[in-house]
Amino acid sequence: MLRQGSSVYAVDLFLDVLVDVPGRRFEVTDRDEFNDAVDTGLVSSREAAFAEAHLKELLRLVSTGKLIRWLETQCPFAPSSAAEALPVTRGPVTVEVAALTRPSW
Repeated sequence: MLRQGSSVYAVDLFLDVLVDVPGRRFEVTDRDEFNDAVDTGLVSSREAAFAEAHLKELLRLVSTGKLIRWLETQCPFAPSSAAEALPVTRGPVTVEVAALTRPSW
């Protein structure tokens, strides 16, 4: 994720993990989309390796029952007093997130 002024840029690496409420069972979804994105060059081999390594770590946290504890260390759970979210607008793909130009490429 990259923040520039009031803009935030993010790249979706396609792999999603759905975790049940107790935080012990999971399902990895969209692997076919991930593989297609790698095959077509939308996701670089470096990004793919990073995604796979961190997916493995995330699944280890889930399967050992440590996900919630880890999440609490990253972003403590508490009632939010945050202001209402600003509206989101979509625009053209910029150089910050375009294939072949990302710092992670």
